[in-house]
Amino acid sequence: MMEAGIITELPRILSVQAEGCAPLVRAFKKHKNKIKRWEKPSTLAKAISVPYPLDGELALRAIRDSGGSAISVSYGEMVNAARDIARLEGIFAEPTGAASVAGLAKALKEGIVSEEESVVALVTGTGLKAISSFGKLLEAPKTIGRNISDLKNALDG
Repeated sequence: MMEAGIITELPRILSVQAEGCAPLVRAFKKHKNKIKRWEKPSTLAKAISVPYPLDGELALRAIRDSGGSAISVSYGEMVNAARDIARLEGIFAEPTGAASVAGLAKALKEGIVSEEESVVALVTGTGLKAISSFGKLLEAPKTIGRNISDLKNALDG
């Protein structure tokens, strides 16, 4: 993007991992240069449940070199972000794919990112892969009746 003249400076990187498996976030917050394996990952976000990222040290360096940060999010925050993405953008993302937006929302609240900044959040993975992850959010809405005559009776009072 720099070579194409689209941007003039390297963007800050915000790494987002699941709370139940966040070895890169832990190393970043403890000011470590090495990633320590996350023992017993515990998250429903299986696609980002990586106990030892192979390029973790390179990612850590890239985050620091860019003046960026690292943050972890709960599965509930991912589901809520997926719901917001669907409502606001019309994109049905799986919770794991919405982790970037959940992390951005949390980073805004924590002052890591300001509202004046331009950001790009990569949303990967369709919600169709993980429909069961949405639980009550996808339950059928309550209806007045079972057929048109029940509806008519309800409206006539």
